[in-house]
Amino acid sequence: MDFIDFYNLSYRLMYYEVIKGYLAALLIALSLYLVNFTLEAVGLYTMAKKANNKHKWMAFVPFCNTYLIGELGGDGYLFSAKIKRSGLWAMVTELIAFLCGAFYFILGYLIDVNCTYNPTTNTYTDVPKSLAWAVLSIDYIGIVMDVLNLAYIIFLFVVLFAFFKKYFYRNPMIMTISAFFFPFTKGAILFAIRNNKPVDYEEYLRRQQELYRKQYQSRNPYDQNPYNRTPYGDSYGNPYRNPPDRRSPSEGEPPDPFEEFSSPNPKEEGKREGEKPKSGNDDLFN
Repeated sequence: MDFIDFYNLSYRLMYYEVIKGYLAALLIALSLYLVNFTLEAVGLYTMAKKANNKHKWMAFVPFCNTYLIGELGGDGYLFSAKIKRSGLWAMVTELIAFLCGAFYFILGYLIDVNCTYNPTTNTYTDVPKSLAWAVLSIDYIGIVMDVLNLAYIIFLFVVLFAFFKKYFYRNPMIMTISAFFFPFTKGAILFAIRNNKPVDYEEYLRRQQELYRKQYQSRNPYDQNPYNRTPYGDSYGNPYRNPPDRRSPSEGEPPDPFEEFSSPNPKEEGKREGEKPKSGNDDLFN
């Protein structure tokens, strides 16, 4: 199906008159496809060889390489439903969709060459009798091709995500989206990760969760309160903060700037005069 993507790109270039002719579009699509396919084949073959997969030769066979990606990645999941042999399903839908698409493009080419299109009525005129059936059925063939493409897209996404979970476990979704929506990068991605070691993604997630749990438990419980999370350290109003150390009497305290206006303390006054501290009661009752 990668070839269809490259051909669609070339067809748009031809439609906007960047290039001219079906032959030029076909040659450009074929050239881009061969470069992408070669990179993909080398990457898949290297990974299959390291995995001792007996089907490593499929890396160099169109459509079969999709099945090999499914074998290397293992069973995939569509939401919570497990899809066994997802690579086989993806290969079958890809092959049927490609054949249907090729038939559709051949009919479209024959109709464009031999018939006259009327844009006002959206119909063809001067249709030869041999192509009358093609004009009537091409729209229905396009609908069938869209349904097959949708099925292939679903299976391909499942296969690629299972594959990248194993060979690019740190961020498989980004790689899946890149290879899925940008097929021009698919060959380069597979070639770049050909030396990655396969891992068990579920085991990797379990180990990561265990590591996070241990790190959380090893933290100081006072560091987990919301009042401590300021760029200046311990923030104002922190109920978990340890009370400040009391100053010893020997250190003294800063002088009171309004000391002369304060009322005398009987106890302090008695200590200064060497007398017994006065009672706090009124003299009238002594």
